[in-house]
Amino acid sequence: MNLVILENTANNLDDFKNLSEALQFHGFFSIYDHQIEKVHIEQCYKKSQEFFNLDLDIKNKYAFPEIGGARGYTPFGKETALGEDVPDLKEFWHHGPVLDNFFDHRVYDNIKIKEVDDYIIQNNLDREVLEQTEIQIKYAGYIDKERVTADKLNRLEGVRIPENFDYSKLKSLSYEALEKLRAVKPVTVSQASRISGVSPNDISVLLVYMGR
Repeated sequence: MNLVILENTANNLDDFKNLSEALQFHGFFSIYDHQIEKVHIEQCYKKSQEFFNLDLDIKNKYAFPEIGGARGYTPFGKETALGEDVPDLKEFWHHGPVLDNFFDHRVYDNIKIKEVDDYIIQNNLDREVLEQTEIQIKYAGYIDKERVTADKLNRLEGVRIPENFDYSKLKSLSYEALEKLRAVKPVTVSQASRISGVSPNDISVLLVYMGR
């Protein structure tokens, strides 16, 4: 699934249905146009291979069946695919998002692999930089959206509203926007867009009337 579509799934019932069916019938979906550089993906594959090539007794240290395999290592023959009775002949690792205060307390934190930590220390890598990189990748889509919004507001800063503009001419304005615009008397469309109670739809109405 395209990352841009995924971020806007709540606004599109067809995309929401496709996402729901993927999780219901397959248990997963893949993302493309994710903006993660190829070199990082290759490094991830390399470290994954190194972990799965470890001895079984080492890997089992990171298996936590008490949390249902929600995080960490799951050995061969422990998981059963949806609708199947025979366990999967695969092993895997579950890794989740970087947790912050917005997550439910029932969401499990990620499990750190000592062997990876040793690699970081041995190669003099900065863990803070690695964590910041993970966060930036996670929020890349949101950051880009905010950047587009900021660019749009900067362009609107140059669109001036005539002095003593009669907002009552704009029949499609919401009542709240009409009252707020009359009271504040913004000089530019950008200023108008930052007024509490003035929605993007109200700004669109204003721009259409001004021929923009």
